[in-house]
Amino acid sequence: MFGLGISEIVFLAILALILIGPDDLPKVARQIGRFLNDLKRSTEGFASDLRESAKFDPKKYLDEMDTKAKPSKPTVPADQSHHFDEIPTPGAIQAQHDEYMKHIQTPENSSKSDTDKKQDT
Repeated sequence: MFGLGISEIVFLAILALILIGPDDLPKVARQIGRFLNDLKRSTEGFASDLRESAKFDPKKYLDEMDTKAKPSKPTVPADQSHHFDEIPTPGAIQAQHDEYMKHIQTPENSSKSDTDKKQDT
């Protein structure tokens, strides 16, 4: 026990009896026993936590987190699937833009405003 021989244990027992006294020695021994028992339990808990953390596989943990975090595949309700057919192509957008620009650039709109006329003079 703690690398102590019989003679050292007897010496410590006699020293404790002299220092503490025969009346308080059982109480102190009980407190020391409880303290050592609590210390043993906490170190066993710490040791088991260390053993479990040594078994911990970060790659496995990250793989599990990836599978949980993957977004589900978006689904389109059947009654709204026709909306995707209505998305115009870039060519159709350009044609609409050109048509709009032709409408804006009529002879009335292309004439110079009053402020432009004043700047020319």
